[in-house]
Parts: sequence; structure tokens; C-alpha cells
Amino acid sequence: CRLPPGLPYLDAAIAADAICTPLHVCRAEAQVGPGEDVLVVGAGGGVGVHMVQMARLCGGRVLAVDLGAEKLAMAKEVGADSVIDAAATPEWVPEVLTRTEGRGVDAAIDLVATSVTLPMCLAALGRADDHRPGYLRAGGEDLARTAVARRRPLPGLPRRRAHHRVPPRDRRR
Repeated sequence: CRLPPGLPYLDAAIAADAICTPLHVCRAEAQVGPGEDVLVVGAGGGVGVHMVQMARLCGGRVLAVDLGAEKLAMAKEVGADSVIDAAATPEWVPEVLTRTEGRGVDAAIDLVATSVTLPMCLAALGRADDHRPGYLRAGGEDLARTAVARRRPLPGLPRRRAHHRVPPRDRRR
């Protein structure tokens, strides 16, 4: 692999990670398809803006949730179709359901992944009897987590386990 002249290896690695992670999440985990409604929580952050872009590239309509006008403006600038300020609307699930005409989203990608946002993302998927969530929770020591859920499995694809955890890395090595 050759890097462009003047691009340090560390910068190249960071850029690749910021792009590859959202690509993997949108294609392999959330399985975003054309015309689907995709919720991205934490959309205005460093990885969030790339997640919004990847969800759009996969054909999704992106509903972005974050705290504050500045972050939401960034999410909108990079392609979010709709934004919700979680600071102004802490209980944002009814707003998600309203904006999706009661259906809920097809996929939810939670970059915040807290005990508050995870249940809200599952509720944003819509009717409880209409989905079998597949969930990825990755990262370690509560620092960098991503949770993904789909309303229904796509036809022809194997079903993922209901819950999958990646254990935290031992940082003492």
C-alpha cells in the first residue's frame, strides 16, 4: 500500500478507521438498503458524520439525533434528511415515530449506546411485534460503543444472534 506523499501513516490509519467502521456498520450490521429510514444517534460527532454519509450512500433516509444545534447542523450538512435535538426533546422516540408516520425506523445505529439511548433506539423501531432486533455492542470500558438494531431481518440473509458483545480489551498489555 502506498500513501500519498506527505501523508503520515498515523493520519492514514485514522482516516481509514473513521470510514471503514461506518461502512461495516451500515452494510454488514444495520444492512441499510434503499429507501429505508435509518436513525443515527450521536450523528454530529466525529464518527457520526461518517455514519450519516455511509447510511445515505447505502440509500437510507437518515434521521439524526444529537445534542445541540451545532452538532445537528453538521449532521444536516453531511446529509441527514431530518434532525432532532435531544437536548430540547429528551424523549425523542415519539418524534421519530411522528416523522416516520408511525412506522418507526428500519434500522437504528446508536453511537452513544447508554442505558438511556439503547431502549429508546429499540422503541424507535416501531411496533414491538414487528421486529426481532439484532444488536451489536462493541468497544471497551464504556468508551467507544456502537449499538445496531433492525426492525426485521432482510429476506435471504442469515439471522444474527439476538445479542452479541465484544469484550473490552485488556489495556495493560
